[in-house]
Amino acid sequence: MIRIGIDVGGTNTDAVVMDGGDVLAGVKAPTTKDVMSGVVAALEKALEASKLEASAIDVVMIGTTHFTNAVLEVINRGKGGNLRPLDMGNAITAELSEIFAPVNTSPPVISGTATVGSTLTSTVGNWTYVPTSYAYQWLRGGTTMIPGATAATYVLQAADSGQSISMRLTATNAAGSTPIVSNAIAVA
Repeated sequence: MIRIGIDVGGTNTDAVVMDGGDVLAGVKAPTTKDVMSGVVAALEKALEASKLEASAIDVVMIGTTHFTNAVLEVINRGKGGNLRPLDMGNAITAELSEIFAPVNTSPPVISGTATVGSTLTSTVGNWTYVPTSYAYQWLRGGTTMIPGATAATYVLQAADSGQSISMRLTATNAAGSTPIVSNAIAVA
């Protein structure tokens, strides 16, 4: 599991990239008055030093009360001072979605009756780093794309009989795209 740990101090914002117990990179960036700019700079430096793409990061951990309080204060002030804690947390997640492509936390699930003529339906699963759009591609036999089958639902065709059907969902945000394949359903 690739993790980034961030600690905001009075002078520097430190970021460390770890793979399990191994340190891949450790960097410092100046702590900025608006806090988030310094955090973003430290994240970018850490990714560059580790030679990893943002999509390779599984978890970002942010430490210190100083950081948390400063970010919440800035976000709340920017929204007129009337945000609830949940709204502030959502605003932070939205900011991180500008840096990190979506990460799937539970895959999409397809359901329905597995007989020709019936309709299968897919969920989108759960994601972090706020996807802004989803693209669907239904698959026959796990790898063959079914032409024109690009919606959340799919009506089973005669060609699907005796095959397994799954769906590849691609979640996208400003930072990039991440594909994931659903469960498969065997068609009678």
